[in-house]
Amino acid sequence: MPFKNIVTWTTMIVSYAEYGQLEECKRLFEKMPERDIVAWTALMSSYAQNGHIEEAKKFFNGMPEKKGLEPNSTTMLGVLTACCHMGLLDESQSQFLSMKPDRSIEPGSEHYCCMITLLGTSGKIRDAEELVDTMPFQPDVTMWTSLLGCSKIHGDATPGERAARQASGLIPRNSSPYLLLSSMIQTKTGS
Repeated sequence: MPFKNIVTWTTMIVSYAEYGQLEECKRLFEKMPERDIVAWTALMSSYAQNGHIEEAKKFFNGMPEKKGLEPNSTTMLGVLTACCHMGLLDESQSQFLSMKPDRSIEPGSEHYCCMITLLGTSGKIRDAEELVDTMPFQPDVTMWTSLLGCSKIHGDATPGERAARQASGLIPRNSSPYLLLSSMIQTKTGS
């Protein structure tokens, strides 16, 4: 295929991944005349999003750390998202905690949101709440809503109530957090 640039090649990889055609993704990747960090991240994320976490890890670990191909913030988001989708709490925590000391990547809100979601869905609601409280920036509505949803899943009303208040405070006209909280309380009380 005579694609002229990396963007076109990478777009094709992402397109094939959306349909689960991972062998085609890999074939295109291998044929690329040049690869950048975006192409490596696209391939790794393609495998991860299709549930092939071990292959995704191989691509992540096989990324050549030269020519500016060190993992970046987007790459790490792909790794954390993959871990989150697969429920790999230990792996996710390890990758998250290594971002700054090992890779000089400052975790952003999207990285924290992945961790909040993974901790919460793993039943570690209090740990997720602690992460929200200790972040180096103010949590946004997505983080509070994630904590609220996880609280509902695990029937833990205390952090859920706080999350509902905080989320509603950020978007005052949005009643969704209180509806979710109400649903959680009704389910717990059986009314």
